[in-house]
Amino acid sequence: MLNQSKIVVFPVVIFLFFLMLTGCSNRVKISGTVTFDDGEPLTRGSVCFRAENGTTYQGYLNKSGYYAPGELRDGDGIPAGTYKVWVAGTDESREIQGKNGSVSQFQIIVHVDPQYTSPDTGKLSFEAKRGGTKKFDFTVEHFKEIAQKKK
Repeated sequence: MLNQSKIVVFPVVIFLFFLMLTGCSNRVKISGTVTFDDGEPLTRGSVCFRAENGTTYQGYLNKSGYYAPGELRDGDGIPAGTYKVWVAGTDESREIQGKNGSVSQFQIIVHVDPQYTSPDTGKLSFEAKRGGTKKFDFTVEHFKEIAQKKK
């Protein structure tokens, strides 16, 4: 009797193992870079992907503009599907020296044009299809007010 139960349990375990592997294959690894239209990389912030069901995944930018979003941690991938994409957290604070040399306040500088900072603008989208690693590089524009002050 014991041997018969092993014969029945073994196929069930194998089935569950393959079912688990199939569920994991739904994840798509994505990476890419974000650059400005002048070729300069965007070095602060994150790239966010919002699924049709409202779930959001993000990947943080490094100094070369590289990102790799993840479901649980950077780079582990996101589920297959269609996503609206935007750049978030691209603000940078800088110290402003007071008359006596001490820091008197902070100034927030927005680097990216607002058309790229919301999933509702419809400017960027991405379809994550199953199978392998996908590269998604894209270009954004500088925030116009900041770009004019640089000139």
